[in-house]
Amino acid sequence: MASAPPPAIDWGLDDETRAWVTPKLTPHPLKSLEDPVRLDAAAWTTLPRAFLRTSPFSDAYQPLFERARAEGFLCQELAGGHYAMLTAPEVVAKALLRFAGPRGEAEVRWS
Repeated sequence: MASAPPPAIDWGLDDETRAWVTPKLTPHPLKSLEDPVRLDAAAWTTLPRAFLRTSPFSDAYQPLFERARAEGFLCQELAGGHYAMLTAPEVVAKALLRFAGPRGEAEVRWS
């Protein structure tokens, strides 16, 4: 079973980008939200981890963001809304490249 993709109406997209993305939307399998992820806790903490928050004006992700930072994730906030990869792709790409760079370089808080 899958949920229908959300309409690309209130995403902050211009008409051209909306026309490009709409036919690419697909249903999301609900099972992916139900199946637990099983990770070895000791191995998990040795991996580089990052949290790129693209909805800084929503309080919904604040507790997750704070927990990630407390657990040593590289954390960064970006303006651009939930679909920043469509509304601000260059900004997202630069942030991801920072995450891939030397540890600590991503500790930038943008508003």
